[in-house]
Amino acid sequence: MLKRMVAETLMAALPAAALAICLSGCGGGGKACRGDFLDPAYFDRSGSVDEEISSLRDSLGHATDAGRADLHRKLAVAYRLKGTPESRLRSIEELDAALRLSPDDPLLHIEKGLTRCAQRFVGDAVASLETAIDIDPGSFEAWRHLGMIYRDEYLEEMCFPGTLRKALYCFRRANAIDGTREDALFELGLLSLLDGLPAEASRCFTEGERLHPSSPRFPLLAATIFLQSCRFEEASGRFEHARSLMGEEERRGFDDIAVLLTDDEAFLYRNLDERNRTEYERRFWARNDPTPATSLNERLLEHYRRVFLAGEMLSIPRMEIAGSQTARGQALIRYGIPTTVDYKMGQGLDGPFVIWSYPAGDRFVRLYFQDEFLNGNYHIPIDPKFSVFADMTDGILRSVPQMYRFPLAFADLQAQLQWAQTRGAEGMTRIELSLGIQPDDASLSDGVYHLDLTFFDNDWNGFNIESLDIRTDTCSVIERYGKRWFVAVIARDLVQRELECVAALEVRGGSPPARAVRMEPLLMRGFHGRSLVMSSVRITLAGPDGECAGTLDPMPVYRSGEAVCVAYEVFNLALDGTRRSRYRVSYSIVEKRPPRDTGEFQEVLSHMWASVTGKRRDRKPFITNSFELRSEDSRVADRLQIDTASLGAGRYILVLDVEDLIAKTAVSDQREFIITESGW
Repeated sequence: MLKRMVAETLMAALPAAALAICLSGCGGGGKACRGDFLDPAYFDRSGSVDEEISSLRDSLGHATDAGRADLHRKLAVAYRLKGTPESRLRSIEELDAALRLSPDDPLLHIEKGLTRCAQRFVGDAVASLETAIDIDPGSFEAWRHLGMIYRDEYLEEMCFPGTLRKALYCFRRANAIDGTREDALFELGLLSLLDGLPAEASRCFTEGERLHPSSPRFPLLAATIFLQSCRFEEASGRFEHARSLMGEEERRGFDDIAVLLTDDEAFLYRNLDERNRTEYERRFWARNDPTPATSLNERLLEHYRRVFLAGEMLSIPRMEIAGSQTARGQALIRYGIPTTVDYKMGQGLDGPFVIWSYPAGDRFVRLYFQDEFLNGNYHIPIDPKFSVFADMTDGILRSVPQMYRFPLAFADLQAQLQWAQTRGAEGMTRIELSLGIQPDDASLSDGVYHLDLTFFDNDWNGFNIESLDIRTDTCSVIERYGKRWFVAVIARDLVQRELECVAALEVRGGSPPARAVRMEPLLMRGFHGRSLVMSSVRITLAGPDGECAGTLDPMPVYRSGEAVCVAYEVFNLALDGTRRSRYRVSYSIVEKRPPRDTGEFQEVLSHMWASVTGKRRDRKPFITNSFELRSEDSRVADRLQIDTASLGAGRYILVLDVEDLIAKTAVSDQREFIITESGW
């Protein structure tokens, strides 16, 4: 408020010409906007404003019309529509003339309040609207516009809850007078949401959707409220409905992801044609989905929510600046609403600052925005003397990626999984998943867990999307680290495709609810050609008598000296003249080293390739063995038991090689396991 008092004091002492210049610099010379008028449609009407002003002045020049307050009011509104500092001064003159003729007309006081508001003389605007309310306490427009002044004043800094409560009070009074008006009903709902009153906000969007079914603002408000209570399905439906009500330009504003990209990425993104831009967005959201196995993308819904709030809270209509294009709006879309907002009054002629703070580990990230030109547009400082704050803020916005916290009250579910591949039916590849769940003790006996599983190709197109329930009373039970784990095995035959893909999995359930999300890279392999090929090496669970069973172990962790069960299949062995195959099986166990910069997945592939080519790295194996086998078939399935008594605690890689002694070809695969000290 002080910054406006200083501006108003300076303006009152200036001559008209200087006043026009000052108003242009401080925002009073901004264009007219719909909020300046009792009838917003007046803002959009066709025709020349100058012609209307000339016509009304001519009418007032006649003796018969000189005393008509309604003509002075019309002329004042036309001057306000022209939207220049000088025309707003003329508007006040005409309204004062009208008030001398009709001092108890509340509409004239409201009109004067609107012009004062357009001049950014907030104190005078409030006084005029309060006078209108004193004359007519049932004036909807007086309460609504007074509420808008307090609303805008609060949202400029978002620091003073008392101003927010004043705005809420005004909109409640306006809504009590006329509960059907879209603008007052929506603002009451939005401000209730910001003040932590979801019940009142919900009543407003329910009434708004009923009374104004073609407005996208109420389903957007509803979706925002649903997101806060983690009702994602309902939020998604409301967002989709809102988008169906939007025009193309408004919808494009919600889809735009440039603010979430680096500068180089954003440049490329903005220069894409519509089709490629849409495809870029699809891949972006597939990569940035906190629950990639499900059809819902909670991060995308949160993006819609942030764009909506930036537009409603930070837009500056008089300057024709959308909230998402302001510096604070871009920060809100990247990082959300700040945890705390601090207000620092400027010194001398320097505009004030607001500081947005976000938690980052044990410290806070702070962004500095300044109302440098006293027009309500807080931006990154331009003045060189504030370059430290500007560089800090700009550096964070350029380098710190988007922040998002999954808003569900799920505990972390302890889950382990292993994948294996082998030949499936009719030219398909069989993917086997062994999932180990260590649930809360309260749900050990009859827990039900929901599993979502989706595979993505290397262009982030989802395929084989499915959901199923896992009942713990139908699972195998193992013990690891002194705890019971339930083991579920899922096998699916997928169309053969030799490519890198990503398997996304989410499992949730138990009481209290817990959730685990995993994304695993898979190099899908084909098994139906004519070349020698081997399935994944499978480390399996032991049976009750110590024999090797067929179930893939979801967490291969063993005591030192405990036998490791290994299973594998080999396809397309060559047959000799007696229709028999001959092959050599060799295995070695080496200690796993930390992955190099190429990444662990590339490390595994590199080791596999070295095994096939014979170019092994200089790693001395702890265990090696080799033996020859024969079969009467080109397809064989073998099982091994490997003694680990010579291995100390650590991580190891079992490398298995199979050489076709007739065709002189070889294949290789490997699997990691862990040896612990005895007594876990």
